[in-house]
Parts: sequence; structure tokens; C-alpha cells
Amino acid sequence: MSEFRSISLFVVFMSIMFTGCSMSPPKYTPPTDKPLVRVDFSRLNGSGDYYIHTYENGDGCRDYGFLFALTEKHPADSAMLAANEEVALSFGYLVNKVGLHVVAHPIIKFKTVEKHRYKVNLETGEKVIRWQVLESNGKGYIPINTTKYKRTVPMGNAGPFCKGNIVKK
Repeated sequence: MSEFRSISLFVVFMSIMFTGCSMSPPKYTPPTDKPLVRVDFSRLNGSGDYYIHTYENGDGCRDYGFLFALTEKHPADSAMLAANEEVALSFGYLVNKVGLHVVAHPIIKFKTVEKHRYKVNLETGEKVIRWQVLESNGKGYIPINTTKYKRTVPMGNAGPFCKGNIVKK
């Protein structure tokens, strides 16, 4: 009887785990009650697909939302994100669509400024994703600093995805 109960609890636990981990994030919708900035994304190399996500609450990396995928046929796209706030973005790079091998899934944060424009350039290396965030105030683009976080996997899409996991350089 005790063995049956243990197996049943294990099956229930695993079902909950797989359901929580397999939930797709909702499609991101820009806020309508605050100023926005445009962020342009470009893939610079790689044969896999980049999956770009953002978080409504950049402070705690909560409320995960899917922006879009950058593929060989669709190498660039843009999104309107909140201005004058800390923005959190994550990048997944899917190498093998059949085996679902994700090379990396970093989260970065940076502060946006109203009326500025941003570019995020993505490229892959050996088991890493490299990025550069550029900012323009209308007089050309310059690189800006970002903070990188390790991605945690919470139960569900609400998060937190990065609380307390700053990666030191």
C-alpha cells in the first residue's frame, strides 16, 4: 500500500512539473498607459532560431511574454517596450529543432529612456549567446551596459525568473 502511494505521489508531482515547465508564455502586448521606445533586434549569425522574450515586471523578471523568433528567413524584427523603465529581455537559441537543444538562455536588463531608440544585436558562439545593446538619442548609436542574470525556472509564467541571480563579470 505504501509503495502504491509513493508511486502515485511521484506521478502527480511529475505531472505538475511537466505542466508547469511546458506552458507557453503569452504573446507580449505593449502597455497602453505609458510611453514606449522602439527596440530593433537583429540576428548576426547562426543556423538556429533565436527566441526573444520580455518581462512586464523587469525588476523581478516576472510576467514572461514572448516577443518573436528571429530565424534565417526572418532575421530582424522590432518591439515597442516601456520607456523610462528597466527592461528585462531573455534570448533562447534553439540549435536543433528536433532535439530542442537550447544553447543558452541569458536574461539581460537595461534602462530605457523616452524618445531614444535601441538596437539589440545577437550572435552565437560555442554554447553561448552574445549580445550588444546600442542606444540612440537621434545622433547615432552607442553601446550601453547591461546587467546579465542567470535564468531560473519557476512554476508557471508569472516568475520570478531572475531574482538574486546576477552573473558577475
